[in-house]
Amino acid sequence: MDGNPFEHRKRLFLSLMTPTALDQLFEITTKHWNLALERWNKKRKVVLYDEALYLLMRASCEWAGVPLKENEVEKRANDFALMIDGFGSLGPKHIQSRKARKRSEQWIEDLILDVRNGKLKAEKGTAIFEMAMHRDHDGNHLDPRMAAIELLNVIRPSVAVSKFIAFGAVAMEEYPEEKEKVANSEDYLYYFAQEVRRFYPFVPYLPARTKKDFTWQGYSFTEGQLVLVDVYGTNHDPRIWEDPDTFNPDRFRNWNGGLFDLIPQGGGDYEKNHRCPGEWATMEILKASFQYMSRHLSYTLPKQDLSYSLTKMPAIPKSGFLMKKVEKK
Repeated sequence: MDGNPFEHRKRLFLSLMTPTALDQLFEITTKHWNLALERWNKKRKVVLYDEALYLLMRASCEWAGVPLKENEVEKRANDFALMIDGFGSLGPKHIQSRKARKRSEQWIEDLILDVRNGKLKAEKGTAIFEMAMHRDHDGNHLDPRMAAIELLNVIRPSVAVSKFIAFGAVAMEEYPEEKEKVANSEDYLYYFAQEVRRFYPFVPYLPARTKKDFTWQGYSFTEGQLVLVDVYGTNHDPRIWEDPDTFNPDRFRNWNGGLFDLIPQGGGDYEKNHRCPGEWATMEILKASFQYMSRHLSYTLPKQDLSYSLTKMPAIPKSGFLMKKVEKK
């Protein structure tokens, strides 16, 4: 979508990101960290990425107003994981991703119809209510399947933050001096979350196809040409970032970057360009998670492979961040 229909739809997503709603997301995420830690105490070992996936599935659905039974959590979260990991895949993995998407869309479409028919109560302002009741540029309700897709576009990216959480745990291990700073300063908590998003390659690149012929900075592009935006390269560009390969949250202390400098979730203006409006939600989830991890999460770290590949999309630490003797401190 582009032009007026795009801007109209984009305002729907932006309307969900009020200060009150984002504060609620922070609180809900913190609550689910507490509940998760109670479950982890009974386990011999915990893979943080896997467990964060389930944690954020619960938290995101609660925030969006989507009912989720406890016996559904793993099934739904695993489908979301297939969709997220199938983003840059071909072959069997891509087929699995498409099947998972179809199952998830049907699940959410049924809920959208229940809201419209009055079978499911939904609170005004929640994502499920706003998607179910939204009217398009012509004044019509969205097709139920399209409304479901848009609601998934709220929940799925929030669940995908589990990868950033795993990378944040790696950062706290590799740069242990950061953990105390994060625990004791809300300002530094913000800097740390931003640096995790800049430094680590959640999505190393983003693809698009050109809509028309054009020339940009001396390069010619033809209609239909596949173009890759180098997300990792931009976030590590020495023309933009001083010592870009050094993990340094303090770089965000007085940061006044441009709209296309920090682009882990796309670049440009939220309303007019294709920058992800869920970026604010991502930051609240990360701040709640990193604050909790730095203040309350105690564990031992067995020998494992914490490296990651820039050719995997989306990227993740190879071990998923394995922890033992997980306790609340």
